[in-house]
Amino acid sequence: MVVMEDANLEMVLKGCVFSAVGTCGQRCTSLRRMIIHESHYDEVCKKLQKIYETIQIGDPLDSSM
Repeated sequence: MVVMEDANLEMVLKGCVFSAVGTCGQRCTSLRRMIIHESHYDEVCKKLQKIYETIQIGDPLDSSM
C-alpha cells in the first residue's frame, strides 16, 4: 500500500487492516508492505498499533473468544 500526502487516512486504515488481517494471508492480494508519506507516518503507525491490539488471535470457531 502506498499512502500519499493527500490520502484519506480512515480509508487507509480500513483498507490495510482488511487486506492484511481480513484475508488471513490466504490470498495473493494480502497486504505485506506499506510506503507511507512522512507527513502521515507517525499517525498511521500509532493508529495501526491500536487497531492490532484489539485483534484476537485464535480459533474462529471457538465461541468463547
